Amino acid sequence: MGNLSISCPGCQRQLVFPDSSVVGKTARCPSCSHRFVIEPPAEEPAPVIRVQEPAVLARSRGKPRTGSRPAKRERKPAWIPLAITVGLGLLAVTLLVVLGGGDGPADGGGEARPVADAAAENPGGPGGDVTAGGPALPEADVATGAIRVETNPAGALVLVDDQQVIDEEGNPQRTPCVVTAPKGSHAVTVVRPGFVDQVRQVTVSAKEVDVMFGVPREGVSALMKARWFASPHTGEPVPIAAVNSVGRARDPWLSRDGLSLWFIASGSDGQGVYFATRPNAYEEFGQPQFVPITRGRDLRASPSVTTEGLLVYAVPEKAAIWGAIRGGPLQPFDDKHGLASSSKTTPRWTASQISSSGLHLYWVEETDGRGVTLHASRADLESDFGPAATIALPGIRPSLSADGLRQYTFDGKVLLRWRRSSLRGLFNRDETVAELDLPEYTDDRLSRQFAVSDDERWLVYRRGPEDGDPLMMVRLHEHPFRGARVVGVPAPPRQVVARGDKKTTAKPARTPAEKLKIDPKSLVGTDKKTTKNTKPVKPRRVPDLALTTHMRRLEALLANRDYEAAKTYLAEAASDKALSQWAELLTWDREELQLIEAFWVDARRVASEMKPDDPVRIGSVRLKFVRFEDGVLVAKGQAKPIERPLVKMAASDLVAMVEGTLKPADTEPRLRLGVFLHHDLKGRGTSAARRLARAGDSGKQFVDRRGLRLLEEAKAEIGRDRPERALPLLEKIETSYAGSTASDGVSQARQSLYSLEKWTKRGGRAWERKGSAVRATPGRAAGSLLVSPKDMPAFVLTLEWKTEGETGQGGVFFRYGGSGDPNSEAVKVQLSSDAGVAADQFSTGALFGVAPPASNAVKPTGEWNSLKLTVDGEQVEVVINGRSVLKTNVSDPDLPASGHVALDGVAGGITYRQVLLVPLAGR
Repeated sequence: MGNLSISCPGCQRQLVFPDSSVVGKTARCPSCSHRFVIEPPAEEPAPVIRVQEPAVLARSRGKPRTGSRPAKRERKPAWIPLAITVGLGLLAVTLLVVLGGGDGPADGGGEARPVADAAAENPGGPGGDVTAGGPALPEADVATGAIRVETNPAGALVLVDDQQVIDEEGNPQRTPCVVTAPKGSHAVTVVRPGFVDQVRQVTVSAKEVDVMFGVPREGVSALMKARWFASPHTGEPVPIAAVNSVGRARDPWLSRDGLSLWFIASGSDGQGVYFATRPNAYEEFGQPQFVPITRGRDLRASPSVTTEGLLVYAVPEKAAIWGAIRGGPLQPFDDKHGLASSSKTTPRWTASQISSSGLHLYWVEETDGRGVTLHASRADLESDFGPAATIALPGIRPSLSADGLRQYTFDGKVLLRWRRSSLRGLFNRDETVAELDLPEYTDDRLSRQFAVSDDERWLVYRRGPEDGDPLMMVRLHEHPFRGARVVGVPAPPRQVVARGDKKTTAKPARTPAEKLKIDPKSLVGTDKKTTKNTKPVKPRRVPDLALTTHMRRLEALLANRDYEAAKTYLAEAASDKALSQWAELLTWDREELQLIEAFWVDARRVASEMKPDDPVRIGSVRLKFVRFEDGVLVAKGQAKPIERPLVKMAASDLVAMVEGTLKPADTEPRLRLGVFLHHDLKGRGTSAARRLARAGDSGKQFVDRRGLRLLEEAKAEIGRDRPERALPLLEKIETSYAGSTASDGVSQARQSLYSLEKWTKRGGRAWERKGSAVRATPGRAAGSLLVSPKDMPAFVLTLEWKTEGETGQGGVFFRYGGSGDPNSEAVKVQLSSDAGVAADQFSTGALFGVAPPASNAVKPTGEWNSLKLTVDGEQVEVVINGRSVLKTNVSDPDLPASGHVALDGVAGGITYRQVLLVPLAGR
């Protein structure tokens, strides 16, 4: 027998087994650790076809569905498929008997129960329930780690993501505690009455992660005010006020985390897809937002969204499914395309759902009141969906989990979970998720009536199929009913690292490694005391650049189509002394405004030259032109005429009207189209970029100028020592304007960020400079420091360093007041020539003489190393060569809350380069 290739149901990785003898056993995916039962693969792969062709369903409608066979092939005798089916069945039974369920799913030791294709036998039946029993499916293994959470003072409630940490008995766990959580990135929140909530982002791995919270600020806890935090309201239906205010809300769908609710409504913005979000699972959903590209006269149905942000919805009367995409989570959907359609006129597609991967599409087809569930798949996100086939789906309408392995049914009283072991498997009844008493619930089994969050904590449903029925939300369980729970146990409080009294506290003993010399003077204290300001440092407000303010104001005027105000403003800006150094950029702005005004001349000309009954589009509706007068376009459809001022028309409609009159060689009009779209859409989407690409050299010049504006802004931020503002601008140039003239200047701008010219030299060291590198030559030089120009309460310092010789060493001082001996008036991260030496409180990565790193991650002498030092008040993290070696708190009331950073060159034999000191946001 040949190799057996199976896709992992969790991550879709292709796994290869020696032969089919493993069928029926349980396997674990090496990529995602998902456990699943190995099933026989489909006989033939589904060919990829263009589903937008008229016959996406016509090929198989009215014929027996046999998977996805090629259109032309040699016809086999009828007995061969039957013989193969019988043979596979006997093989499966034999394997189950021989294996005895050793690694596979068991059903109490009894024989395997065959499962019929319920959808094929009863396509319009009561839900297409495949079976009420079946073998038990294995639970997925979840890799976990530990988070140690401490607060000052102790006793705070702890949340990981949107879960309140509980003990094994279900009671809230308070700090200090050790929490077991799935591996990966999580937000840890601590709350207490009368104080502002504190949040830290952590990554859970094999090692225990420490999260230290300092004294909180007095104020109001946002979480404790939240509706669902103070009182769970478990099992109580609550109207979703903001959503119901839109009007005729229906077909709810919940995102995987339960924080985004998508639905269909007919609001003041139009009929189509809306969505509402909430910051966490304890808050109410906010005011819904409309997705304009989904607007239409025909009924829309069943929106759902993939992990990559593909929005999918159905149009029942047209038996079509549409998809819309956007450039990012904060950008609007600006591209719509068909995913599937039917050439028949009788069926209706009443409900649909796309899998989180975007590779599987499910929908309900209704004909004469009878429904059947259809499924289509594709190989990747760039391919079209293959042919549709029926699928046995409990409840008919898709209400699937994110991984596609769970399906839910609900009749107003019982919410059931059905499960399958793979995306090609059949569903078995698994468990009752919740029992509710909703006497007003009226089920519409062919349309989406409810949605369940992936952790099965939340149920959103429409009370009935009538227009006035509201959307309701029920909290099914106080904690996740499905998936990993976060559980905590008490932990002994950790001793906070503090600097001792130099007069009375002895330094810890240390045995230096062979040939390794540590400067003994760095351990000597001083009796000198200076007054320090230990009050919390208020956030510093940094005024915007004049150029930044200018670009923001001009972009707002152009996006609002207030061109007269923009012209007046540009005239004033020309004489503004604050903008005098950017005179060339102001000239570019005036030229772009002229191009936009020329576009409107084109639009009015095209509208005035149109003839009656010429096609014209307003929104998603195609109409016939009637007339254009006094700036108002009049068109007619099947209903009454529609009047729309030209200046109020959507940018896409205006561009479509003008672009239809252009020839391929018309580059200048296409430039005007691109410039108008760029400003009207605030630079979002790809519509403007496509037009500019067709405009030739002039379009390329426009793109270059957009990047050069950002480069000028970044240089100005570097000039006033604001790297935290310059870096995002340089990154945007590299991502959005790669290959442009501006991208050529990014490297030089970055090098200027590493300049130490503004740092102050202290002591007798004659530092050697070469580019962005500065070297402290071997040999001692008393008091030799390079001190940062500004003090900072919170920052990230990154640099590279290398040492030379056996005694080469240095380090980074922080929370330094700017005067006095930093060995006693600051905290130091040690950097030494000590590769291979056991980690202690004097080795590389240590808080010198105070706290040791977890490991000594330094490279051999002469090799470059990297350091990332993050200081946020008392919280300190040291990362050496990409490895986090120290995370702790440093508490010393004698040190300033906001201090300078200094590079140590006393011992010498060390070189620093690419030094970048960036304050944390708002500090």
